[in-house]
Amino acid sequence: MNWFGWQIDYLLFLQNFRDLTNHIFDNFFFAMSDFGIATVTYFLLFGVYWCVNKKIGSFMINCFALSYMANIFLKLTFCIYRPWIIDSRVKPLEKAFLTAPGYSFPSGHTAGATSCWGSFAASYWNNKIIRYSSLIIILLVMLSRNYLGVHTPQDVIVSFIVGIAFIVGIKKLFDFMDKKEDRYGYFIVFAFIAIILLGLYIYFKPYPIDFVNGELLYDPTDVKLSSIARIFNLFGLIFGCYLELKLINFKAEHGGIIEKICRLGLGLYILNLLDLNLADILGGFVDYQAGKCAAYFILGLFPTFIYPCFIKLFEKLTLKKETEAK
Repeated sequence: MNWFGWQIDYLLFLQNFRDLTNHIFDNFFFAMSDFGIATVTYFLLFGVYWCVNKKIGSFMINCFALSYMANIFLKLTFCIYRPWIIDSRVKPLEKAFLTAPGYSFPSGHTAGATSCWGSFAASYWNNKIIRYSSLIIILLVMLSRNYLGVHTPQDVIVSFIVGIAFIVGIKKLFDFMDKKEDRYGYFIVFAFIAIILLGLYIYFKPYPIDFVNGELLYDPTDVKLSSIARIFNLFGLIFGCYLELKLINFKAEHGGIIEKICRLGLGLYILNLLDLNLADILGGFVDYQAGKCAAYFILGLFPTFIYPCFIKLFEKLTLKKETEAK
């Protein structure tokens, strides 16, 4: 049996299991799959960064951004098609099919879940509840992508390994940067050079041009341009953490539980509004793709630098009122 053969057999087994159980587990695995998407991971990443521990939050955000960049690099290097293209017997659930564009290897959902929940577990390793619940979430996200029929086992396993490797590596990197202040600046310069090189690689590399029934499977133009915008977004997250530390230095621990809940809710609400509208607004003034890249960079900069500016301002106003009251 060839390398893909056993993986397809495994997906067909899960497909038969879905049918035999009358799809009673579909909603559960759809819900678990969502633990790897930005909406849910951002809730945890920015919840920690804005409201709990900024240093741990910054570590988690860097793990998420850098491992996701690696995921994009691997996806567009290998250009492996989705399971149902490799073998027409694989029938993904329709709802999952609609949310699984682009190439298959490695899994983006697994990358998001591993880097986010894995770095969370690593940061609070002595807390058994956090450690084991985070690891269970990651494994269920991986299984869900297979159950839904949108990824092969190799897609999720490699993504998991890459995510763990980045968590270990970035933990050592942060320990190294903590020993000397200017090392963080060198890291940002290196990261900027890396994303420029990655962007050029994505734009100029050749992509497979395959047709099925006279229709192009994937348009490389759409894939590469959306990926370039995405890496600008990820760099914005990293760069914002650096700017915040050097220029703002807000206190995530400041405020009571109600204030922190409001802080998190308001921040995510504004971020969602920007996500829905900013690319179209900026695209109206310049070339749409340039506008999209700029919008995505701002979307990365907003949660790690721009919004913390307002948190710091509110922090100062609150302390001033407390001082005056005394």
